[in-house]
Amino acid sequence: MAATGRDRRTRCNGLHLARALRVGMVIALVAVVCGLGVPLAGSGASWIAAAVAEDSHSPVSPAVAADDSLSAPTVPPADSRTLTVTIIADGQERWLSTEPVTVAELLSRAGVAVNGLDRVEPGLKTQVRPGMVVRVARVTRQRVRREIEIAVETTVHLDQRVHPPVVLHEGAPGRAVEVVEVWSRDGAETRRVLVSRQVMRRMQPRVVVRASAPLPSRGGDMLYMVATGYDPGPRSCGRWSSGHTAIGLHAGRGVVAVDPRVIPLGTRLYVEGYGDCIAGDVGSAIKGRRIDLGFDGYREALRWGRRTVRVTILE
Repeated sequence: MAATGRDRRTRCNGLHLARALRVGMVIALVAVVCGLGVPLAGSGASWIAAAVAEDSHSPVSPAVAADDSLSAPTVPPADSRTLTVTIIADGQERWLSTEPVTVAELLSRAGVAVNGLDRVEPGLKTQVRPGMVVRVARVTRQRVRREIEIAVETTVHLDQRVHPPVVLHEGAPGRAVEVVEVWSRDGAETRRVLVSRQVMRRMQPRVVVRASAPLPSRGGDMLYMVATGYDPGPRSCGRWSSGHTAIGLHAGRGVVAVDPRVIPLGTRLYVEGYGDCIAGDVGSAIKGRRIDLGFDGYREALRWGRRTVRVTILE
């Protein structure tokens, strides 16, 4: 019985040893493949001895425990200077691990070329930080030559005798060649700048003759006169101007200066483009078929300028 018990323990220890050998070889092989750099003999012997001791409940040989070559495996520490950065360029997003460098060096190592017009955020001289996102926007600029049509404009001539309106000339569109600078960002157009424009064929305006606002039905005589504008201030009437007209009216809008030999003072008039008024003043330069229209301000009188108008005598 004793011999049988020893044989049985010997067989059990042999089985434990074989199993421990297989486990140790597998673990050592995995460590080598993963690049942990663990010594194969040392790691295998240490783990085999531990497995035998655990399974057989028998103490490990002191010689094995004291062997320096059978030390526990060690994992090399990770490099604390390694940073993970995201690069977004050309429609792609990728992650890179790098040591602290500038954005320009990072893009160079990643093979991302930056042209003169491209926009990089953050700037190329910025030092990369953990978790930083670097965006590269492709900016392009090109000049485009195009031919365009110049739309027809309408010119209106007023004639109270014409009703309904009459088209004297239909007009014709013009042609022009433009050079436009087109800016794009990542393929999307952002703006256009006109560089030059050359007219190849001039536009011919559409000419229409029509009546202005209906004239009053009263009165009869109608005159064509040259009309100018003035205000009651010194720039129109001189430094000694009193602001009152030749017949005692307050000078301003609605009071006009005429030649009394043509239109008697006190006559009510209608001036085309000006409205109802009264002939209430005279002027040294207002002779013959001249009429000076009163305005409340100097700038308003200047805007009127000089034009030929139709004057209707109301009463």
